[in-house]
Amino acid sequence: MGKRNGTDNEYGERISLFSRLIGKIKDFIYDLQVKVASRNGGQRQKTLHAAKVKDLIFYIGLIALPILQISIFYFGVNFRSFFLAFQKYNPETMQFEFAGWVNFDNIFFYMTHENTLLTCIKNSILAYVVTTGVSLPLCLLFSYYIYKKFFAHKFFKVFLFIPSIIPSMILSTMFLYFANYSLPDIMGTFFGIEMKGLFASGSEVMLITLLVYGIFTGFGGGVIMYTSAMSSIDSSIIEAAQIDGASSIQEFFHIVLPLIFPTLSTFVTVGVAGLFTNQLGLFSLFGADGAAYVDCWTIGYYLYMNTVNATSARYPELAAYGMMLTVIAVPLVYGMKFLLAKLGPKMD
Repeated sequence: MGKRNGTDNEYGERISLFSRLIGKIKDFIYDLQVKVASRNGGQRQKTLHAAKVKDLIFYIGLIALPILQISIFYFGVNFRSFFLAFQKYNPETMQFEFAGWVNFDNIFFYMTHENTLLTCIKNSILAYVVTTGVSLPLCLLFSYYIYKKFFAHKFFKVFLFIPSIIPSMILSTMFLYFANYSLPDIMGTFFGIEMKGLFASGSEVMLITLLVYGIFTGFGGGVIMYTSAMSSIDSSIIEAAQIDGASSIQEFFHIVLPLIFPTLSTFVTVGVAGLFTNQLGLFSLFGADGAAYVDCWTIGYYLYMNTVNATSARYPELAAYGMMLTVIAVPLVYGMKFLLAKLGPKMD
């Protein structure tokens, strides 16, 4: 007789049912995991999308003010000047007519045949060189002195910032009377030296006085900015340098200056941007009354004086001046920015 295999079939059927049950449970758990994962993924995508929208709103809000500023105070203000630079005034029709490059040709003629404009360019460059070569190093040294809290650092911090607190018109009036009247009286009374006022002793003395005035008035803002940048340096870096035996000079040149270089490069770049607008305080000191020697004028003051006293026939040429200075200034600014980025320390 053959063996009964009913039991084997029974167990086999039981095993098959159990395997199917385990498989169903696994499939159910897997489907549940997929649904949960898809739901979490959807929520995560929504969260990421919301975060991106918030970042976009923040970015738009961040750049809205600069874009609005340049749109209003450059493109809006100069919109008419862009067209005016290529026009000329017809006194017969009392209208502006297209003139091509005539205004720019006149500018080149003045630059090659008129000493006034060349002198203004020279003085503007001199003002930038003095500001960068004299005022900037002094600002850095005094900022480091205040940052290290050396003797009387609080007094210097307040004293150097005073010119930035006093309104420019009041400060310039005080300086004008001091240079022209108080200083000669002091020199005559205490030292027996007779002298004229600094603004009445010739163009060379006036120019030197204006450069000193510019250094003094721009000192406070620079000291505050550099001191703030130095204060943000991690104290552990300074402590590590001191432990390694670094002197104050080494600390200044090898640690402080590289770490505040972004602030330093910003000031240098902004100085290039203001190369053609810097008036050396001539407007605050003398206004448009012509008391300043022409040999002391800068490009900014030259344009101001010509604009104040200009007629309608002069406006197209002044508009061409402005456009020409913009074409020159923009490459200079970006070139200086690129140069400082290449020569500056790398933050690795």
